[in-house]
Amino acid sequence: EDTVGRWGGDEFVILLAGEDVLDHCQPIARKLIEEVDQTIVVANASYHLGASIGIAMAPADGDTAEELIRLADLAMYRAKVAGGDCFAFVSPELNRSSSERLAIEVDLRQALRRNEFEIHYQPQVAIGTHRLTGLEALIRWNHPRLGLVPPDRFIPIAEESSLINEIGSWVVNEVGRQIQAWRAAGAPLVPVAVNVSARQCQDLALVDIIRQTLERYDIPASQIEIEITETAAVQNMEHMTRLLGELSALGVKLAIDDFGTGYSSLAHLKCLPISVLKIDKSFVGGTPDNHEDRSISRATIALAHSLGMKVVAEGVESEPQRAFLDTENCDIAQGFLFSRPVTAAAILDLLLQGQGPAVASPDVEVGTEP
Repeated sequence: EDTVGRWGGDEFVILLAGEDVLDHCQPIARKLIEEVDQTIVVANASYHLGASIGIAMAPADGDTAEELIRLADLAMYRAKVAGGDCFAFVSPELNRSSSERLAIEVDLRQALRRNEFEIHYQPQVAIGTHRLTGLEALIRWNHPRLGLVPPDRFIPIAEESSLINEIGSWVVNEVGRQIQAWRAAGAPLVPVAVNVSARQCQDLALVDIIRQTLERYDIPASQIEIEITETAAVQNMEHMTRLLGELSALGVKLAIDDFGTGYSSLAHLKCLPISVLKIDKSFVGGTPDNHEDRSISRATIALAHSLGMKVVAEGVESEPQRAFLDTENCDIAQGFLFSRPVTAAAILDLLLQGQGPAVASPDVEVGTEP
């Protein structure tokens, strides 16, 4: 007899028993994926349902419930990375990855106390004039043993372990402190975009954190822009409408990041107080040669402008890309063509110059942004 239970949120646990469990767990996994795979309509918006399944076997993978669930969870995330709507087994490679992941999580819990994080800032420039119009704050972790750990390696771990709220609060405070420092140095200010994860968006305390930061450093709310991903924006429309409404009431600007990679619709966008859409770099990277990427970028720019929003193109790495976006009336560009993320001291120099950076100098490597 098999047992099914809801583990929490959108996660379920199934316990299969029997001597031939290895043989029949795969057909069961396939059947579950087939049954879940469907499209539903809620409030005139369509949503695709899918399932990713991780499978751990006893006693080969572990002999306690805690260990089996932990490994099955890791296998599930591997299935998600593979594209979803599939299943994955625990493997020796996964066990090694689990050990590395656990080590990073342990170190993450000490990183704030040890002051190992720092913020770099990537310029955003007016696409026609290259003048500096804004910045995006990007966290960096100077690990004492591993060196500079890229965000895509530790942010997902922070999100899964609930550390992201503490780290996110630190980022907001650090950005506020830095804006105050730039102003004290006599620099003209530009808005700074701060990325907020889906997990942070679940807590209305985010509004208080940002309000307290603005008050603590006596900075205008217009100097802060909050970026959320398209997927996070539509996870819980009632909650997100309230959260973003309260943030907008503070006076901060709101942006949708990675636009085009999620499942939002016009019905969602028009309900949210968004002022900026950011075209994901996966689309910008294919312009101007790829027809589909050109069409998506062109349509996004037209959509945003029709809704009164500005458009930021991420990952601009070549002059042909910039020229195409300029022709399509994109407002702002960000990418290695103009500047990689740099230190706060380097940004101070740019602000004091009163203009944005020129194209990358020869010693700047052009490549995928961290």
